[in-house]
Amino acid sequence: MKIENAFNAKKISVPTNSKGYAGFDNARENIDPHVRTKALSALSLNVGSNGKCTKINTSGALYFETNGSGLFHGLLKSGSTYVHVLLNINQWYQYTGFNTAGNTNGMDADPSQDHIKVIYPGRYFVNVTGNFTSPTTPVVNHVFEFMVKTNNGTTDFDYLAAKISIDKNYYTNFSISGIMDLDPNDTIELWVRRLSSALYTNINFFRTTMTAYMIAGT
Repeated sequence: MKIENAFNAKKISVPTNSKGYAGFDNARENIDPHVRTKALSALSLNVGSNGKCTKINTSGALYFETNGSGLFHGLLKSGSTYVHVLLNINQWYQYTGFNTAGNTNGMDADPSQDHIKVIYPGRYFVNVTGNFTSPTTPVVNHVFEFMVKTNNGTTDFDYLAAKISIDKNYYTNFSISGIMDLDPNDTIELWVRRLSSALYTNINFFRTTMTAYMIAGT
């Protein structure tokens, strides 16, 4: 690639030398770092291939031009009321009401397994939100706890949890968010348990969503 032609086009793609680093093998094709920095400030930078492109434009803004580019992310959601029966007090149950996988890139969002599977290792931001209502009877408060767990509930993330007390037949919501260090094939799940003692154990969920996206390496 002739560097002067890239300058004239006001954009540049980063080449890779034989050692796998950005740059050229021939020293004469390299530009003095100070000059190069000044020149690149007037250019847009395009990184990607196979129709997937990430750009930094001339104003310094980063944006993802095509579908499939950008941060790895996954989304699961449920769009209708789902009744989850919590039979035993203080026992964790996996939420199994997800029925749709949303926009996903570089992760495996699987509603049939009610989890998002990690493909690439890294640090991920995870967010879970939902609405629910307690049983209509008896006339007492119901207490539920929600937690993000991984790998079929084998690993707890107790800083990704919420405890909610709710009156009978009231709707309320919960929200959980935080950062997790994850490995390939780890599965992200929502779990819930009943803490209150009551004759009626149903919890009725409505429009629950779980999202995850990679923010850094580990």
